Amino acid sequence: MVDEHVCRFDFTHFSAVTPQELEQVERKVNRMILDCLDVNVSEKSIEEAKAQGALALFDSKYSEMVRVCNISGQSIELCGGIHAGNTAQLGLFKVRYESSVAAGVRRIEAVTGWNTLAVFEQQEALLREASEQLKSCAIPEVPSRVSALTAQVKALQKQLQEQTQKLAAQQTGALTDDMPKIGPVRLLTMLLNVDSVDTLKKTADTLKDKHPDIVGVIAMNDKKDPKGKVTLLAFAGKEAVAAGIHAGKLVQAVAQKAEGSGGGRPDNAMGGATRPDMVDEALAVANDVVRAQLGL
Repeated sequence: MVDEHVCRFDFTHFSAVTPQELEQVERKVNRMILDCLDVNVSEKSIEEAKAQGALALFDSKYSEMVRVCNISGQSIELCGGIHAGNTAQLGLFKVRYESSVAAGVRRIEAVTGWNTLAVFEQQEALLREASEQLKSCAIPEVPSRVSALTAQVKALQKQLQEQTQKLAAQQTGALTDDMPKIGPVRLLTMLLNVDSVDTLKKTADTLKDKHPDIVGVIAMNDKKDPKGKVTLLAFAGKEAVAAGIHAGKLVQAVAQKAEGSGGGRPDNAMGGATRPDMVDEALAVANDVVRAQLGL
């Protein structure tokens, strides 16, 4: 598609076009523009056009006479559209984006002339805004300032994760001292006040290492879910698994009580529930499921 706003080109390609390849495309096109090449338009027979090396979709239907656009021998194509008399009339060429439109088919959208200037102005405005948000640093300093902030965020995220892990350990610490014994295992069920599944998993691993006979079901409210979905994690220590506990079947039964589902391995399994108001009832199911798995 070509109009007064954009030009769009779909083509077959095995992978995404790299930024370096896009840069090469832009340079080639802009070199032809800045070389001020004349565009010669003529009508020839289809056979003459083929002999001249004109590019076309020759599996398409063409009349006996075709319109040939010759850009000073640099590009020769069959086309029925309007063309500039000289490449310099295009001003500049800038690729706006490259994307996938189907399996093995890529798309490039680009602009020329005044539209190119508009793209440059938009990009410059974004850079100015970014520099202002970064406490008025100079535009050339934006990448390094962003890198520094990214590193700072990662460090803070690590500190937060460590603090969250400590908080989770404190929440579970008191409860593990009074875990009820069911045959050869001990059961822990609780709603943990954390906001990370990773923290949930690490807490379970720590508890399994410390208590080989533990069977646990921990629930966590998903604060990112507007409906308040509950995440469930069931786990079992080595001795509990050897005694016949299967965490996957356990979390499935607990999740179903709160209108959810789940499953996984005998020692570790995940689930989810859609009724946060039924979490306590769901966790209470664990006692009966554990007894049934142990044959008690």
